[in-house]
Amino acid sequence: MNIMRYLGRGIHHEQNAMPCQDVILDRRAENGNQILALSDGASSAAYAQQAAVENCRGLCAYFEEHSLEDFLALDEPAQKRAIVDACCCTLLEFLAGLELSERANRADLAATLLFVVMDERHILIGHLGDGGIFCVDDGKMVYASAPDNRNGVSNRTYFTVSPDADRHLRLHTLDRTQTPVRNILLTSDGAYHALKEYYGSAEPTVLEMIELVKKGEVADAAGLRSVLSQIALAPIQRMDDWSVLLVDVQQPVPPQEPVEPVSMLREEEAKYPSAAKKPYRYRVRDCHAREMTWAAYDKAYGGLADADIETMALELSRQIEQEHLRGSDCVDVRPERVRVTVRRASADGACGYAFRLGSERRKKTARAGERAWDAYALSALLYQAAGEGKAFAEAERFPPIPRASGLPRTFWQAVRRAGCKDPARRLTVEELRLFLFAQELGD
Repeated sequence: MNIMRYLGRGIHHEQNAMPCQDVILDRRAENGNQILALSDGASSAAYAQQAAVENCRGLCAYFEEHSLEDFLALDEPAQKRAIVDACCCTLLEFLAGLELSERANRADLAATLLFVVMDERHILIGHLGDGGIFCVDDGKMVYASAPDNRNGVSNRTYFTVSPDADRHLRLHTLDRTQTPVRNILLTSDGAYHALKEYYGSAEPTVLEMIELVKKGEVADAAGLRSVLSQIALAPIQRMDDWSVLLVDVQQPVPPQEPVEPVSMLREEEAKYPSAAKKPYRYRVRDCHAREMTWAAYDKAYGGLADADIETMALELSRQIEQEHLRGSDCVDVRPERVRVTVRRASADGACGYAFRLGSERRKKTARAGERAWDAYALSALLYQAAGEGKAFAEAERFPPIPRASGLPRTFWQAVRRAGCKDPARRLTVEELRLFLFAQELGD
């Protein structure tokens, strides 16, 4: 069995002197269990990295002590409680060692948990939070577990310390005698989003990666690192940490090296040695797609649904930040410059949307140090999409939170701070993306 590992320190984490908060661990227990574990600490948690470590340690300790056969003999509620308790016990031991003067908030120990445990006959798959797990055999997807996000909003997820962790822990068992599996992939949410955006769905990208493994083109950590680097369509996709465990049951085991986080910032700089970088373009693979400016769309159709407003915020903030990484001081985010692609997403006529900046990216009147105006313009667009453009324009300092929106209040709190009329108190696009992407919204 060949286990390939990748741990990447996110560009944002490196720029802000933050450690990699993803942890991967694999062990072969004396009772025959092969254990694979991955945990992603929430960026806002005070002990994010330590929580991820303790989650993996607790999971491994449990299955080193209990055979998979004994575990599967339990009913499902008992199985879930046993796993969550094992992680929480190690987290409590960690807290006890700190000897804190005040009681710690459980949000300070927030971390997801993804794992696979195998013996000769069974494969147990466990997933709590975001990220993804894929099982593949003979070029076909045998099982896939997608992120579990709160209210369907990306990067709002569940952790081992969440009160409803039992309910959101998903367990699935495969019988290897009935359902062969050759390849298993575990990935944190950072890498999962890149896998998804490469082809518009994560599964085709995973199958293409696995095909490279079967051909022998990816057989070690260096090969996996090269493939993952190419999957990232833009540096902005690598702001968060990446962690990946890729298993090939049939490949021989190569010499193993310690897993150390690589610098994704250096990898992206190597891919773009000159200042003239290719612009990121959203891949639309739908022959029914129609493109227009946001000004034209808003005039013809009005605002957007909540999920599409979130898509607009994430897509445009990513592209604006990418322009900043290229050296642009201020980006043209006026309604007549932003492009909207409307594509038919289903046979019943339902539509999906993609958003991109116009080809003329840089404002001719831009001056150095005015990047906060990009966030202000984006905030104005989002309020317009929510049907609150007038309220945004008439606000004296901070625009009001849209009452009719079903998006979380914390989403609009970040957007309204970006739309503050006082430039000194205004969030930049980079800070806005930190709130939208890495914010841990506790219980």
